[in-house]
Amino acid sequence: PPSELQEAKRVASEAEVVRTEAEAAQDAVLTCDNERGEHFEEGSQVDEPEATLENKNKIGDCVQHRILHLVQALLEDCCLDFGNTWAPEMMKARRWDEVESIELTQRTRWFLQITDNLPATAIIKTSGQSLKDVLFATSSLRHSAVHRLRTSAAGIMKMLQAAVTFTEALNDSKRAEKIIKIKTQLEASIEEIVQHQNLLERKLTDQLQDIARRRAELDELERSCIQEMLAADEQQSTEVGSALENSLVGSTQFSNLDGYGNVNVGKEKTDVKAEEDPDDVSLVDVLYSLV
Repeated sequence: PPSELQEAKRVASEAEVVRTEAEAAQDAVLTCDNERGEHFEEGSQVDEPEATLENKNKIGDCVQHRILHLVQALLEDCCLDFGNTWAPEMMKARRWDEVESIELTQRTRWFLQITDNLPATAIIKTSGQSLKDVLFATSSLRHSAVHRLRTSAAGIMKMLQAAVTFTEALNDSKRAEKIIKIKTQLEASIEEIVQHQNLLERKLTDQLQDIARRRAELDELERSCIQEMLAADEQQSTEVGSALENSLVGSTQFSNLDGYGNVNVGKEKTDVKAEEDPDDVSLVDVLYSLV
């Protein structure tokens, strides 16, 4: 199961993405108040936050488009049936008797204008929401479906919930059930993805901890190798110095022997040096003079 920190980060990230997408949709969808049509002002698409395991688009652009396109078609069929049931003469007079005759958001605006003339049983009131909010909540779904705006999984779930509320308000239980089924399937898929992401995050955490441990071991190995090198250099220098010192001592003793291998006693070094030819000086004599 995800840790509390992982879950908190995911929820906060999804909430921020949904808020950003809602603001972008609000800015992009501009409708006119007349019945002649609908005018949209295209705005620059808001850049998605940097992809992370918490807030990236989890279901893919192709699947997103198919879901939104399918739900939009269900909403349009719902609107067509609602108009033919409660205002058939007006639908026929305006030649709105086909799904393709008018856009979804324009139908919702028209429904809002005629609600006062409809029977009380035509529309089911939604607790905590006005009819205007319920009808216009699907504008972002229509806009995302038509313009293929990339939306987070949390944003799509919010759109589907708005579509369910829309169809229920227009008393279309059959299409409401279809959208609920789509929403349930999508929710299960998102949950599967989230669980896999949590597994990937735990795996990455373990890998990073193992890398940190091995990095510490390598740092310690590096320090050990340096110390070993310095110790070996010090030892070698000591050994070479000792060998040189022993060589010098041996040379000094050799210079004090006579022709028969006996040590000369009673003769001063200065006497020996005085008898030698100054041009015939050996290496041993030079070393002897340094002692």
